[in-house]
Amino acid sequence: MRGCDLQSYFKVAARLGDIDAQQELGFCYANGKGCKKDLKEAAKWYRAAVSLGHLFVLNCPLIAFPLLRPHKVPQLSV
Repeated sequence: MRGCDLQSYFKVAARLGDIDAQQELGFCYANGKGCKKDLKEAAKWYRAAVSLGHLFVLNCPLIAFPLLRPHKVPQLSV
């Protein structure tokens, strides 16, 4: 299955409330897989997944902090 076809299936399932599809669609948009890279659209789908109880996104600080709360990005010191 081609990337654009897969992304279309994720979009249909995500709109129907499938939290795994919402997370995968967010990943597609965040990484430009099968679509143009769009971080705002990625954040929209990641937020949708989290609002329905998906925990994977919350366990990935590189995804969760910048995309879910772009106005409150923590400063990391090394």
